[in-house]
Amino acid sequence: MEEREAQEQLLKLAEEGLRAELEAVLDEMPAQDVARAMYLLSDEEQMKVVTAISAEEAAELIGQLSEVQAVELLENLSHEDAAEIIDALPS
Repeated sequence: MEEREAQEQLLKLAEEGLRAELEAVLDEMPAQDVARAMYLLSDEEQMKVVTAISAEEAAELIGQLSEVQAVELLENLSHEDAAEIIDALPS
């Protein structure tokens, strides 16, 4: 899947509220492709993707990002959403 195509697919599924489909796509994508697609999304678009999936799936996604990217993403979320994701991170 090309970078732009992956980015557009993640955003489209998030905007349509297709949680199961979005989580399936994220699970199938190699970690480096997920990180790159998320990097290419705007902050607002990243938040749409992260808040459209379960906290557990979001924690897994966060784990695939660079530390800087993960911290920036968590800082942009509401305190409640960020706390749920942090709670779901493996110890």
